[in-house]
Amino acid sequence: MNKLRLAIIKQSQELRRKKLFNMGKLFLRFGISANLITLFSFVMGVLAIYYLFTNQFLFILFTILHLIGDGLDGVIAKVAKKETKQGYLLDHLSDRVVALLNLLKLSFFFGGNYMYLVSGLFVLTQSIHLIGKFKYPAIYVRSTIMIIMMFNFSPLNNFLNVPVIAFSTAGVLSVCSLLLQLRYFLKK
Repeated sequence: MNKLRLAIIKQSQELRRKKLFNMGKLFLRFGISANLITLFSFVMGVLAIYYLFTNQFLFILFTILHLIGDGLDGVIAKVAKKETKQGYLLDHLSDRVVALLNLLKLSFFFGGNYMYLVSGLFVLTQSIHLIGKFKYPAIYVRSTIMIIMMFNFSPLNNFLNVPVIAFSTAGVLSVCSLLLQLRYFLKK
């Protein structure tokens, strides 16, 4: 299962690199670095979370810009041949902060112990992943929950409780991460 997940991630990264390679070269010509795009992506993610539940257009716009920026920063680093541990760490930390802000906003908006439990599980699994220097596997929830939350403003939300679906997904993925980490630890 883990090999399949890693193969899918690698294939996705390769496809993204091929599709965005020329755009990465263009950004470099204008002096825009991968870390600058990571910062842009982070700001767009924070703005998206700010507009969650208040302005659907701005939430969706900033979410899309955030996700594009997040996909582009690694491509620019590869094109520039300047992939660094600091850049990798900055990218991962910014993604985790945006995910945590999203979960916290959902928690504060809806309340309930389940939502705080999911946020705590997320922090736990991502902390293990970070402290273990990315060796302990973790499933990333940010893109998934942000994309699910885009449907909060659609007619689908009349039939489904989209925030609960987003939170449940984050909870299931966090538990899966914890189980993957436990399996990794026991195999060591």
